[in-house]
Amino acid sequence: NISRVPVCRRLSHMQIIRKRLSLIPEELIFQDKIDARATYASEIIRLLRENLVF
Repeated sequence: NISRVPVCRRLSHMQIIRKRLSLIPEELIFQDKIDARATYASEIIRLLRENLVF
C-alpha cells in the first residue's frame, strides 16, 4: 500500500497539483444563466481596457 502523503509530495516536486473536485451549483447549469454569462462576456470584451476598473 502507498499512502497519499508520499504520492502528493512526489507530485508536488513534479509541479503537479491535486485539485479537489467540487460540485457545480445547480443555478449555474441552467441555460438562461449560461446565456446571460455569454451576453455579459461579449459586452465586456467590447470595452477598452483603460475604462475597466477592478
